[in-house]
Amino acid sequence: MGLSVWESAEALDALRPALAAPIVGDDFDAWESEPVQMYLLEEA
Repeated sequence: MGLSVWESAEALDALRPALAAPIVGDDFDAWESEPVQMYLLEEA
């Protein structure tokens, strides 16, 4: 489990390519047996 807090949705979107880069080419079918569960929490 992990928790990341971003200043804005735009800040997250700007970093998505860098966050995804380490797993480019990984065989997700081999190591994920079900969909990833993700919750996006908006500021209240």
